[in-house]
Amino acid sequence: DSDGTISEYKWISSIDGDLSTSASFSTTDLTFGNHTINFRVKDNDGVWSDDATSWVDVRKSPEWSYDTDYEVLSVSISADGEYIVAGNRDSYVHFFSRDSSTPLWSYEADHGDVFSVAISANGEYIVAGRIGIGDDGGVVYLFGKDSSTPLWSYETGDKIESVTLSADGEYIVVGG
Repeated sequence: DSDGTISEYKWISSIDGDLSTSASFSTTDLTFGNHTINFRVKDNDGVWSDDATSWVDVRKSPEWSYDTDYEVLSVSISADGEYIVAGNRDSYVHFFSRDSSTPLWSYEADHGDVFSVAISANGEYIVAGRIGIGDDGGVVYLFGKDSSTPLWSYETGDKIESVTLSADGEYIVVGG
């Protein structure tokens, strides 16, 4: 009614339900997803207005991030999502728990980009391939999750561009 006053406000989310009864508000705890937001007012005669509708798409923020001095060339995550391994252009392999941006361990491979990494399904084993530079061939490294000291390494005599590991960690395949 054009000569009345507003007596109530109502903000409603299609996902979270009632949001606020204030003329304006802000929130930082909407559930992730695509919300339809309806706003309406009630006048002093008890009549509700039509809904004014808008949409908000709330997306999840990263859990954490890790900065390296050089670009990351390869990442892999265990099947259970517990562990992450990354290889980068500055010759490093970084191994993380999903709960922390601080590496559980890091390993510096000699002279070359860590071009490819892989991890077993349970995160127990990690394989990394160092590409090699010039006459220096590539090297494959196998790690256990509890140590940055390789369980073994093998120089291929050729460059390495891809590595993979079977789910159980029993088999490694290398491509160049």
